[in-house]
Amino acid sequence: MREPFGAQGPFELDLGPGPTVLVYQVAKSVAVAYGEQTGLTLVIYTDDIEDTVAAWRAQGVEMIPIAWSEDESGIAPCPYGRFIAFRDPFGNAHELLQPHAAE
Repeated sequence: MREPFGAQGPFELDLGPGPTVLVYQVAKSVAVAYGEQTGLTLVIYTDDIEDTVAAWRAQGVEMIPIAWSEDESGIAPCPYGRFIAFRDPFGNAHELLQPHAAE
């Protein structure tokens, strides 16, 4: 059986040029129901949300469908573009956003 993504401990996300993102488990985890409650949320931008969601799902990332999504993809519109939530390896909820195209 394959170990869950991040099961080996802290790791860095390689997002290319720019800041480094460190992901690690906190000493005490608090369950938060995404949508009804929020905590610190990391928003990651993408140029193609459908391709990114498919690639992440293939890697075992748990996506959290948005309640007002117009189809089974779980991706929904928001004032900034289109988004879907996901859980990191430690159960924290974050968002993936495809911003509106620059005009």
